[in-house]
Amino acid sequence: MKRAVKYIVLFLFLIVISGQTFAVEGKTDWKAFINNLSNCLCTCNLGVKLAALQHIITYSDSLDMDEAVFDIVCLYRNHENEKVKQLALTALHKIEDEWAMDFLGRHYKYEESEILKSQIRHMLYEYQAKNDQRKKVDTDIYLAGPAE
Repeated sequence: MKRAVKYIVLFLFLIVISGQTFAVEGKTDWKAFINNLSNCLCTCNLGVKLAALQHIITYSDSLDMDEAVFDIVCLYRNHENEKVKQLALTALHKIEDEWAMDFLGRHYKYEESEILKSQIRHMLYEYQAKNDQRKKVDTDIYLAGPAE
């Protein structure tokens, strides 16, 4: 019995190693990956949506997720769980979409959660710092609140 378990473990180990080799050698179809992630964000299954957000965060450097920004913003705005909102905000931060950052800047004063407000504030400052040479985004206007 122990010998059979050893062979099974060895077999599974070889499968994992060979799978990693194929992943490195093969060429990734990023367009299909982006399309699948976008489709996952439109499902009713929360687990699938969260997995898609995690993949967007992980592979954001290789993805152009402009089409999915609205779905992620809807998830952020409509979900009641703060952790899900944090994950959506992190995905938006990694995508670095101009419209999403503008929306978050305008939405900042209406956010009730201090944790989410802090995350948005840091996201906006980092986004501004990265884009200072290209376009000045005046974060202070958003964060100051309504004019009195």
